[in-house]
Amino acid sequence: MSLKLQVTHAEIIGAALKAVRQGLDAWLVTIVEITGSLPRPLGSMMVHSELATLGSVSGGCVEECLIERLQLGEFPAGTARLTKYGVDADDNERYGLPCGGKLTLLVEALGARDESWLQELHATLLARHFVERAIKLEPYHCSLSTTSMLNSPAVDWQQTCGMHRLGPEHRLVLIGAGQLAETLSALALQMEYQIIVLDPRQDKVDGWRGSDVSVHVLIGIDQLAAYADSHTSLITLTHDRDIDDNALFAAADLPYVFIGALGSRRTSANRSSRLRARGLSEEALARIHAPVGIDIGSKTPMEIAVSILAQLTQLKRGAMSQSGQVCRSVA
Repeated sequence: MSLKLQVTHAEIIGAALKAVRQGLDAWLVTIVEITGSLPRPLGSMMVHSELATLGSVSGGCVEECLIERLQLGEFPAGTARLTKYGVDADDNERYGLPCGGKLTLLVEALGARDESWLQELHATLLARHFVERAIKLEPYHCSLSTTSMLNSPAVDWQQTCGMHRLGPEHRLVLIGAGQLAETLSALALQMEYQIIVLDPRQDKVDGWRGSDVSVHVLIGIDQLAAYADSHTSLITLTHDRDIDDNALFAAADLPYVFIGALGSRRTSANRSSRLRARGLSEEALARIHAPVGIDIGSKTPMEIAVSILAQLTQLKRGAMSQSGQVCRSVA
């Protein structure tokens, strides 16, 4: 079985839509309940059809078993049913579910009647907007509505119906296609970031040896504006003063959720002076986290990548204030 794990919600729904439009059987599988520790989070999805199998609900043998059941006709077209894995010790050993983990999967057997909401959902996700799916099992029905997603769980399931909330995955725009970007990309992919690497130097782009991510020549600030939103971070990594300065000068006034710059404290201070001299406001300068990353004494590319992702994790989990400091509760 060829299983592509690192995909976006939009890609999964797009694959389901493509299959339905071609009149093929397709199944959309979603984790709606979790007990204990599992490799994939609540709300993770997978689609299976003759065209492709995308996504993951366990990263292991659950998919193989489930696909076999789909192909045997256990989940007929036009239905939506729940199925459980990890219900006993034998299940955990067979499927590689850690720590007694249990998961409940929603399996939606899609057909022509689902094309309309699949098309709407696909377009909404491509536009990087939040959306909420309301699903009912008997009779099977799915409807969509907009949502803010603020402080909401990915799934709220109540026996025979529930809500599945989807939104844009966090993107990471890296300026510079060097070794650190290669290392950081490899780690960030495992944490389910979308990665875009931009570098004005054609030779650096051509020489990319990192993970299979989007790598492009940076031509102008319009590219930076195209990626800027409240779920995208930008980090400069080139060590080239002009490249980093130009990217930061442009990005500081764009709606990135986080902007970081590699460099020592001295380098960062000198960079701030140059950007200030170019007319960047103090408010915009304050948005740039430099040196980027948590101070763990990192020296190697891997250590630096870990420190950067640790800082981004603080941000994602709501543990970072606007100043970039960790927010700690006071008893």
